[in-house]
Amino acid sequence: MADNLTQSDPNHHKDLALLAEDADQYQTGTASSALQPASLSPIIWTPRFIITFFLVLVVGLSGASMLIRGWLNGYYLAGWVLIAYTVVNLGAWICVSKYARSPWVRLGGIFGCLWAILTGFTFALSLFSIDPGSIMLGHATAAASSALLGSFICLSIARTPPQHWDRTFFLVAPIAGGIFVTALFLHTPDKMRSLLLLEEYIATAELWLCVAIWWLRPSCWRTQAGPAFLLGIAPIIQIMLTQPANSNSESVFFFSQVMLLSLLLGALRILQCELHH
Repeated sequence: MADNLTQSDPNHHKDLALLAEDADQYQTGTASSALQPASLSPIIWTPRFIITFFLVLVVGLSGASMLIRGWLNGYYLAGWVLIAYTVVNLGAWICVSKYARSPWVRLGGIFGCLWAILTGFTFALSLFSIDPGSIMLGHATAAASSALLGSFICLSIARTPPQHWDRTFFLVAPIAGGIFVTALFLHTPDKMRSLLLLEEYIATAELWLCVAIWWLRPSCWRTQAGPAFLLGIAPIIQIMLTQPANSNSESVFFFSQVMLLSLLLGALRILQCELHH
């Protein structure tokens, strides 16, 4: 009996070892088969903001060309389309003011809302065939440029650590703007000088300052590259549209939509940053 027991032990241990090896092989094969489809088709997660941003960009540019076609066919006036763009911008700036974490961003959003209201008012005046040189339109345009400048000042310093050049810029920029306006006004013939023309020069200087606030400060490109590009390019387009050489109404209508679209995308980028923080 003792001999039988000692002889059966090696076979018993061999059977157990074989069973364990088979179980390991089965588990390894199951795991590899489960991991194989994942390795063949990896999942790529795209942030929702990137999808939303590019959808707004593509739909906005595509819609701009389609709206131009409808305007050329006489289905509607260009002012109604620009007012619709401005209303969307107003909603975006209201969201920025509501969800802002920084008081500077909230103040910039309030100025953005004021700019949208004044800009919409100027577009509404165009529906009534108001003379482009009227006093009311000149006041509204100058006020809208001032509101945009105030918004850009607040937004540009919100998330940007102040550097030496930033302090120098905000000291020199108002002086340079004043010299620019004075030089233009003195260069104008005496018969053409008026307060309305002075307001136009001030509005132009404010738009150039809006560009300089974003593009001439390296700290903005380091910390807020997206808003710096999107918000900085809008005043340049607006300045180009006010030049007398741009007499093509179709191009003016298209680039007006592009200007409002760039401001909308900049507001969305700032809103996403505030929600993230």
